[in-house]
Amino acid sequence: MNKSGKIKCAVLAAVALPVSAAAVWGAGWLWSLRDAGPVAPATAVLAPERASAPGKPVTAELTLRVPLWRRVRSVTAEPGTGSVLSGTAGISSSWRWSYRIWRISATLRALSSDGASPGKLLVELSPAAGEETGPLAFEIPPLRVDAPDAAEKAEADSPLLAGVETPPRDAGKRYFPLLLLLPAAALAGWWFYRRRRRAEAEALPPWERARAALGELRSGIAAGTLAPVAGIERLTDVVRRYLEERFDFPASRLTTPEFLAHVAGSPELSASERAFLRDFMTGADLVKFARAPAAREAFDDAADKAELLVDRTTPREEDKTAPEAAA
Repeated sequence: MNKSGKIKCAVLAAVALPVSAAAVWGAGWLWSLRDAGPVAPATAVLAPERASAPGKPVTAELTLRVPLWRRVRSVTAEPGTGSVLSGTAGISSSWRWSYRIWRISATLRALSSDGASPGKLLVELSPAAGEETGPLAFEIPPLRVDAPDAAEKAEADSPLLAGVETPPRDAGKRYFPLLLLLPAAALAGWWFYRRRRRAEAEALPPWERARAALGELRSGIAAGTLAPVAGIERLTDVVRRYLEERFDFPASRLTTPEFLAHVAGSPELSASERAFLRDFMTGADLVKFARAPAAREAFDDAADKAELLVDRTTPREEDKTAPEAAA
């Protein structure tokens, strides 16, 4: 076959296929004219046949065999007493040469465990000769609901709105005021915890509090959360506070020269302890005010000397019992 013959065959096939399809459809439509009687009565089928509980959806399905020359124009669902319609009715169809199978569905929900009376599906078809105008009514069987247990009956008989079960009272709204109290309770708990810790710390003697503070500084330096410069600055505060509590002089309110002058005349401190405090405070001021570099080794050395100072100035057992013996 030459090229022009192939083209002619392709054109004929392209024309013949839609013409043949139209001919088949037209023949079916003409054949359907023989079926001029009314649409056979039918009853919708429920799926499932029984609802497990009030508010559960049940689908009413209606299947109609309608001649090809007629069609479904609209569908309206009327639920029976004791039920409500959820959404709108659905329509679908499939072609069977001289007729169509129309499938109509509607979702219903029973309002209570007593079920509901029969409903209707109103189907409007294109009119036929000699047939009364108006929609055709097809019955929806009565909805039945499985009997709930006694414990579930109160919930089962709860009202439904618009085909959707009325939501139960939101528990979150009942407990919302309590949720507002949680931050206040947490803050109060934190405040009491801090107050208790402070009271426990104040109940300890000055040398025990100083050792605990030095331990916290060492932990911060080791963990990397505290820089050596800041560690030395806090170390001076620990030493000042300890001397103020231990020997009852205002170390925290004195400048460094005033502090050293007071220490120099203090009979409670030895010459080595006064020398240590002079070197310690002078070095701390260089770090604090002159921004001298401070390494981890410098902090460790200063912390060791501070602990030694606390150890040397801690009262011994014989010092505590001496006044009692004298008495």
